[in-house]
Amino acid sequence: MLNSPSTMSNRTSSALGCLLGLLLASSSALGLEKCIYCRGINCQRSSYQAEEQCSDRLDACASVFQGGIVQAQGCLEGLEAGWREQCHGPSGGVDCEICVSEKCNTLGSARSGCLQCAESGDEHCVDAPQLLVSQRCPIARTGRSFCFTKLVEERLERGCSLSLSDQLDCLANSNCQLCDPLERPHCNDEIIDFNAAPEPTTESTSTSTSTTSTPTQSTATPSTASPQTTPSTASPQPTTASPQPTAPPTTAEPNSALSLHSAASSIPLIIVPLAVFVYTLHK
Repeated sequence: MLNSPSTMSNRTSSALGCLLGLLLASSSALGLEKCIYCRGINCQRSSYQAEEQCSDRLDACASVFQGGIVQAQGCLEGLEAGWREQCHGPSGGVDCEICVSEKCNTLGSARSGCLQCAESGDEHCVDAPQLLVSQRCPIARTGRSFCFTKLVEERLERGCSLSLSDQLDCLANSNCQLCDPLERPHCNDEIIDFNAAPEPTTESTSTSTSTTSTPTQSTATPSTASPQTTPSTASPQPTTASPQPTAPPTTAEPNSALSLHSAASSIPLIIVPLAVFVYTLHK
């Protein structure tokens, strides 16, 4: 039995309706994005991996940073009210990065960007870094990110230091320097001559040499002056002066003075009688 034209038309309409419904459902499903998800301390764990399915097709992915450290990630509308308000309004010291593609919230704050280049691939990396444009770094999972400039096999590289171990290694390496992009944007754009690094070592050596010679001089001074001390020279003086006796008086004793006086007074007694006797003889 042949189907009537009306029956065939109804079946065609039903098939088209089902197909349209499937297309709408698929497009709706494609519009629901997934975002990288974390909260609090879990954001600092490199082993932590989670995703969040956004409930609104118009939603976006977001990452919230405070002081350069990631605090929350996920769908923008799924953030806690405090974080979401910071993303929509004044930052207040909070950086909020928003993106609108699948699991796109993997990059750090725009303020924490660094120059990322290698001498082997970019001639400006060494002599004209100011001509390069900084790029956002991946999100650091242990602490926060810094910018570095270092020599690798005698070739210069600039980029992001994301882990605490890498940062400690850089600090211990004389051919590596770290800087903070939050203090100065794209701070690793300076021209650095690592060959000049040994100069402070020479200065410190000369300083230590002069310091060593100083005690030698100070040691020599006491040894030279010690024989010339006043106590050792003056000590014989009391010995020499002590035996000197007090000079005896030169004045005669009282008895001898009295005898002389008596002799002087007796002379006139002798002369007077003698003169009388001589006068009598001549008379």
